[in-house]
Amino acid sequence: MIYSHLPENPRWQLLSTTISMPQFTMLPGVSSTFFNLKLIILSPCNTNMVPFDTNRSLVEVLIRTLSDVYLSCSVDHDNTSGLAQYDVDRKLWYCLFRPRSSGYQALDIYARKGRPTGFSEGAIVLGLNMPKIIQFQKFPYTYDAFTSYKCQIFEPLTGKLKRVTKVTIHCRIPGADYVCLSYDGTLSSNKYNLADDIFKEEITVPKREITIYAKFPKDQESNHVEGLFKYTIERQFYLF
Repeated sequence: MIYSHLPENPRWQLLSTTISMPQFTMLPGVSSTFFNLKLIILSPCNTNMVPFDTNRSLVEVLIRTLSDVYLSCSVDHDNTSGLAQYDVDRKLWYCLFRPRSSGYQALDIYARKGRPTGFSEGAIVLGLNMPKIIQFQKFPYTYDAFTSYKCQIFEPLTGKLKRVTKVTIHCRIPGADYVCLSYDGTLSSNKYNLADDIFKEEITVPKREITIYAKFPKDQESNHVEGLFKYTIERQFYLF
């Protein structure tokens, strides 16, 4: 109740340490889902405003959940501007945001229990004052299996790559047998082994897109591989 109403008498706050009205007004906006699913916001702490990381060109919110809770996120309901990924080492979710425009932005975080895909309930709303000087960069496109297997992208975190350049794809894919890549819609026959669930490989960027697939133990008796995430290629324009 302290998130929606602050008792005038501090003894009725029922908190180990009482808070003031200014502190109360800075608490994050949360719904009943936040409490029902036992979410814990680790960063930012005790504030509803999040700073923008100019070095990484993104906003980061860290949340701890129960093992069967899955998160997703967006900026003002724009799914292309948010990426939620799970860190299996620290056992917490990284909710990353990249707003399209400057000024005040609402950062929405959704949660669901049990199934990794399907309908999610709004759980947390935070705010951001977006600088004017930042150019929008979208995140890689992720498929349902990315969330189901609690994958994590380390680099690159931009969804568009430059054609015929060298990039290193670095990610964690828990439990995968191997990784294979699709270049411009054609699945390569190369199979890459993982070291401690980590895939790291330098590739030459193709013309249109590159998709990361993985083989999991449940599909041992078939040739099925799961699509996890995809990068598109920046279009190049030439003047004659």
